[in-house]
Amino acid sequence: MNRTKCKPEKTILFRVYGTVGALLIFLSSFSQASANWDEKIQFDIQGDAHYSRYNFTDIKKPYDGIDAWVEIKSTYWFDDAKSFSPFISIIPTTTSEDEFWWQRNVQAGIGLQYYPFNSDSDYLKAARIFAMYAIRGYYDQPSGFDLEEEDVQIGVDYYYENLFDDETVTTLIWTNARFSSTNFSIPDYNAFLWLGNVKLGPKIKTKKSILLTYAFADWTYVPKYDERWWENFGRVGVGARWYPWGSLPYKENDGIFKDIMRRFNLYAEVAQNAAWFGDSPPNAVEETDVRVGFTFSTGGFLRLIE
Repeated sequence: MNRTKCKPEKTILFRVYGTVGALLIFLSSFSQASANWDEKIQFDIQGDAHYSRYNFTDIKKPYDGIDAWVEIKSTYWFDDAKSFSPFISIIPTTTSEDEFWWQRNVQAGIGLQYYPFNSDSDYLKAARIFAMYAIRGYYDQPSGFDLEEEDVQIGVDYYYENLFDDETVTTLIWTNARFSSTNFSIPDYNAFLWLGNVKLGPKIKTKKSILLTYAFADWTYVPKYDERWWENFGRVGVGARWYPWGSLPYKENDGIFKDIMRRFNLYAEVAQNAAWFGDSPPNAVEETDVRVGFTFSTGGFLRLIE
């Protein structure tokens, strides 16, 4: 949750859309220069939409809101091993709750990424080093408020899953450690962030679907800013996810639509705040949350490539 506020000017949205157009032209220029451009370009998409009962906030209680986001990513691989590339990322985000206007935005970013480990490595292939410049615009900007519109991020992230393997116990991991120049909040933010999510639990596979039950941990840690309690927390909980098409036969060249279908899932979770790593929040902040929603993605974020 971001507590800083934002400008009323609409020009930032035009800057974002202009940046998107420039990024598409940038990647297009690479494709035209390559004889096998269709093998070089990779498109990925992921997203989430969910209802939250409390959402760990003191601004509106209960929260009873719906939040959603989608990331569309395009990559142009420089090498046959698909280890080094420029990329562009577009992330629209929205919420049903007017009080949380800063969650209604669109972000455009351009960056470079490098995967140092071989794509045949089951555990390390999705470890990534990246650098990105991003710009963000807000749709509902109250007058007299201010948020930073640009951010530079340099860091590493890591994905791992064995959801579609034969193992009974499933592990899903995502973590990101990065330097952020503004974090779209204050101009001299210049801080290290570490955030992540781990899910662990048994699954049941049928001919078509997968049912996963799990325990999970979520965390965000910014050691420079103890007072920003919404960026310094550890949470635990339990959940269940149903993948309606998770067990259908799939090959890596089956295409993006079938990949999205098998990864699409409906979920329900109960979360409990386990620790505040900095200052404690106001007493009005609820320590639990219940959320219900759906997610989808393609395997490219996990570096599941041919």
